[in-house]
Amino acid sequence: MLKELEAYLRSDWWTIGDACQIFAGFVPTPETKDDNGLPKFISIFSGEVYSKSSVWDSVTQVKKKWTNCFHWYEEPGSVKFKKTYGDDLWLWQVSKTYAILWALDQKLNVRSWVKEANDLGLLAEIP
Repeated sequence: MLKELEAYLRSDWWTIGDACQIFAGFVPTPETKDDNGLPKFISIFSGEVYSKSSVWDSVTQVKKKWTNCFHWYEEPGSVKFKKTYGDDLWLWQVSKTYAILWALDQKLNVRSWVKEANDLGLLAEIP
């Protein structure tokens, strides 16, 4: 498993934007920049490094899917979302468990790394 993905899997909360990038098949690497100062991304499946422009279409498709689904952001006592950084939805925090269950329900290409993460004990709560 990619160490970059493992770092995300060890966290309980992701930004919604990072979750969509991961579900598109790419781990964000904010510390690695291209010539234009934009973050690079690592493919979960091949380990290759890509520029933001190379992954933008895939990420946009997942973001559209996310926004076309109902999410109860303001649920009282919610343990699924934390509204952070103002009104920028993509910077709000989402529970890793909720996000992964949503991706599985949407039949996104995540099952292989979810199974591997379960086998490694990183996602004990994901069926």
